[in-house]
Amino acid sequence: ATTAATAATAGGAEAAEEEESNEVQAGEACGLTPAQRFRLSDALASIDEEKVAAAYKAWGWSWSGKISEFNLIRVVRELLCIAEDELSDDNVFSLWLLTKQADGFVPVQNLLALGYAA
Repeated sequence: ATTAATAATAGGAEAAEEEESNEVQAGEACGLTPAQRFRLSDALASIDEEKVAAAYKAWGWSWSGKISEFNLIRVVRELLCIAEDELSDDNVFSLWLLTKQADGFVPVQNLLALGYAA
């Protein structure tokens, strides 16, 4: 039983390390510096789907659980409060390319997954 518990714990640690590694790779794939990755991750960790939905409502947009290429800029700039001098529009576009699905939209959970657990 101890061996099984140890293996389960090790498996959980490996899964957490893999998830963290995937987040770093995602940031690197967007051409983000470590400081930019931290800023984005920190901002994403402070919101949830309800906050995104509320922002969409405040902006007069319907909420489907997905974010378009053009709406992602507003989410980053206004909801996450990340200025262009911190994260360029090109970086945001790369983020959209990396996280979008075949329909061209980013499921909000894909974006939120880039935030770290506070």
